[in-house]
This record gives sequence, C-alpha cells and structure tokens, in this order.
Amino acid sequence: MLVVTGGDGYIGRELCKALCQENVVCVGRPEKSDLIRNFNFYATESHCSDVFQHMDVKTIIHLANIAHNKYTNERDVYEVNCLGTINLAKQAARNGVKRFIYISSIYLCNLSSEELDLLAKEDVQLHSKALAEKELMQLSESTEMDIVIIRSALVYGGDSPGNMGVMSKVIRKFGFLPFASLKQVKPYVDIRNLVDLIIHCISFNSTISTFLVAMDDRSYNLSEIIRVISKPSEKRLFFFPVPYFLLIIGFFILGKRRLGLKILRGEPRPEITNWDLIGWYPKYNSRENSTL
Repeated sequence: MLVVTGGDGYIGRELCKALCQENVVCVGRPEKSDLIRNFNFYATESHCSDVFQHMDVKTIIHLANIAHNKYTNERDVYEVNCLGTINLAKQAARNGVKRFIYISSIYLCNLSSEELDLLAKEDVQLHSKALAEKELMQLSESTEMDIVIIRSALVYGGDSPGNMGVMSKVIRKFGFLPFASLKQVKPYVDIRNLVDLIIHCISFNSTISTFLVAMDDRSYNLSEIIRVISKPSEKRLFFFPVPYFLLIIGFFILGKRRLGLKILRGEPRPEITNWDLIGWYPKYNSRENSTL
C-alpha cells in the first residue's frame, strides 16, 4: 500500500494519475478530494493514524507542505514543512513503513553552512525544508526505514503553480516579452520526469537512503523555457532585449524583487544527481514537450 500526502496538490494529482488506484491512499484537504477521483481519500487532520491502523503501508510519498509563498506566518511554515514532516516520518517508522520519499528543493544542493543560515532570513519555506532534510537523514540512521529525498528543480507542464504558473499567466496575456538578452540558464524538470522518478523510487527493490536530484537532461534560459511551456497554446511569442538590471528594477518597482530574482537569475546544475544509484535517467526532453 502506498500513501501520498498532499495528493490534492499539483504534483500529487499527476502522481496519482500514474499510479495503480487499488494500492494508493491519498491524504489531503477534504474539500479538494473530488480532484482525485476513484482513490481512497483521507483528510489531513487524520494525521495518517487511521491509515496506519487499517492498512499495511509500505511506502509514503510526502508532498504536503506550504509552498509558493501563499503564507506569511513563519510559525505555520515551520510546523507544517519541518515538524509535520518529521512527526509523520517517525510515525511511519514506528508502523513498519519501509520507505519514506520526501520532495525537497534543488536550491538546497551545494549550499554552504553560511548560506543555509541566511535562508532563515531570506526564504522561510526553503529553510524549513533544509531543517526537515537534516532531521530525516538523522532518522534514517536510527531506524530501518529508507529515507529518499528528491531535490526537485522548478516543475513545468500542465497547470503548474508557483513561479511557473506566473510565467504561464504572463505568456497568455502578453505576446511581447523582454527576455531576449538573458542567456543565464537553470535546471527545470518536466512534471512527467518528476513523476517517473518518484515511481522509480517506489519500485526500486534494494535498500537505499539517499539524496536524488529531479531535473531534465538539459538546462534552459528563460526564453527557451517560456517557448516550451507555451507550446500547448500555440501562441506566437516575440522576444526583445532588455538589460538584466533594468528587469530587476522593474520587478522591484512592482514589489516583486524576490520573484524577479528567482525567475531571471541562472543556476548551475548540481554535479551529483545519484541517478546511477537507482538506474534512472530523465525520459522526457524539450523536443517532446509539445505533447504536454
């Protein structure tokens, strides 16, 4: 039996579509249970205790968290993203769960201790995930449960939320975009690649506790990723050059400096993905994204 927390969210819905319904239990907000039809659905408030009591759970895929800056209450962010994650993992270990899969962020790759400390002031959501990662790996050393942490790049495809959702809205509204001069690249991940990696982790037979990176087989600059996510709409796009610093000033004037930095700046690809440990490689690339 598999348990998917946050099954009502974007990644959760796409994952549940790809899984066998008979062996999946979704845990999430009951008001959104109609989004995941034909699955056993439990309210988040049950804390999975009913699931553990009545079902033989072998694997948990933990997607539930506060993300995309929808909340400003730091206490709620830490309680859900960090304490909630650790409490669930401990409960899972006590109930004989074999594998706990946690979805984190690629931005935590290769950060120094000083940079991690700065996250507490600059990015509460990311800092809460860093703390959860640390506690989970400590738990893996004291229990027999596998802990697999997937550090995911920005997810695109379909109706993706967050920063990718913002870009989709901009594309639908405007055909002229000021990003032609931006050559900085960063890793992204097709939702199909992320779902495929999660399913691969579920079915992997050997015992393993590790970090994995979810990203496509290449990086994209902003113009390239916009063309990829705009393909389903077949909207014609025109790019013109505006210097990077002027774009940052524009986001600052709009009160969106942090969003601007996340969208505009480049990021290096992590050198260590650990794909070889589980025999996985991204199946989908930009040439195939026209089918999204």
